[in-house]
Amino acid sequence: HSHNDTPYCLMDIYVTKELFDLFPKEELSEISTASLVSRYATDTVAHAKQSLTIGFADYETSQILQCSMAAPVAEVDRFFMNADGQLLSRGHYLYRGDLFRMETEHMGDPLSDLPSGWLPDIKGD
Repeated sequence: HSHNDTPYCLMDIYVTKELFDLFPKEELSEISTASLVSRYATDTVAHAKQSLTIGFADYETSQILQCSMAAPVAEVDRFFMNADGQLLSRGHYLYRGDLFRMETEHMGDPLSDLPSGWLPDIKGD
């Protein structure tokens, strides 16, 4: 993806073949894959998981995103599953650190409710 001719996100998105075959091809470049999954999945998306880590751009990523090698990048992994836990879609996204912003809102006290994704954790190996 780019904004004002500046690339800001490099992504790989995977969808099951059965679900992808239901997508109208003319909508692929106009509507987000997440919206297409929600709209056309015969199994409702019942569970979604997303993780955010901070890393550094390797050579290839820096060339595509037009940023310095080793520049900070936000790395997002997103999964959509049905009620049986079967994967419908997975996305891996690399955002330029200088153009990345994520806002999260939680109703209530996030320190007592401990909603998933609200408080950061230590990155595992």
